[in-house]
Amino acid sequence: GYGCASGNCGECKARVVSGEVTRIAEHDYVLSEREKQMGYVLTCCNTAVTDVLLEAAEARTAEDLPQQDVRAQIRKLESEGDDLLLLHVQTPRTQTLRFMAGQRARLTLENGAARELPITSCPCNGRNLQFSVRRDDDAFGAYLFDHQPTREMIRVQGPFGDFVLHEEATEPAVFVAIGDGIAPIKSLIEHAISIDQIEAFHLYWTVDRPDGHYHERWCRALKETLDNFAFTPLVGAETDDLLALLRSDLPDPAALRYYIAGSAPAANALAAALPTAGVPAERIAVEGLA
Repeated sequence: GYGCASGNCGECKARVVSGEVTRIAEHDYVLSEREKQMGYVLTCCNTAVTDVLLEAAEARTAEDLPQQDVRAQIRKLESEGDDLLLLHVQTPRTQTLRFMAGQRARLTLENGAARELPITSCPCNGRNLQFSVRRDDDAFGAYLFDHQPTREMIRVQGPFGDFVLHEEATEPAVFVAIGDGIAPIKSLIEHAISIDQIEAFHLYWTVDRPDGHYHERWCRALKETLDNFAFTPLVGAETDDLLALLRSDLPDPAALRYYIAGSAPAANALAAALPTAGVPAERIAVEGLA
């Protein structure tokens, strides 16, 4: 799903092939006379009166999404530790970012400093985007940490990447976040919960320090709220440790689907090791972060 701009963006435009709909809300987006004659409506502002058949353009793969260039605004910066910020970015109502869970965006500040980052938030809210930002040794991190800007403009370009959810897959899914790999994993999990297709979830998150699980409250809340969600926090787990844990926890590893994200060497090493547990390569998705 994508964020709804309440009748401003036109992204949910669809043609009524058969059946009857009625408008339930006004919208600012202007349909041309030709579109009206052809039966186009905004689905966010109409409801079905009878059974209807709609014709709609739908993005099924990352390649189906257009590259976008959005002038957005920094809304808030939250400290997640000495060297980590949660950056909240808001797009205009008329230009929400269309992306798939797990993808990345390139962010450029007014001073020209830029960084490409995974989108931490769910695509069900394409107007309010979140990014985890490490201080790192570059102008982008330095400006955000030193100046703590809010209400400043920020350019959002993307989306990039093909680390996305297999939305048709219903089998239990295992999510392995290595360090800051939790960013795209969090987006995937939130989207998976919103579409309610996956039978069960298990999140493993390994970090370098005992206090490194900066999204632990979110993880615990899901575990308490959902009967089919399991969370295993780890510290310092290497590839062999993770593989051994997966083998012991999962009775039939080959029957599950895996999403792995983290530093490229660690994420790729685990992805390469999983087939030794009988997991088919097509059931493994991996995102190696720089």
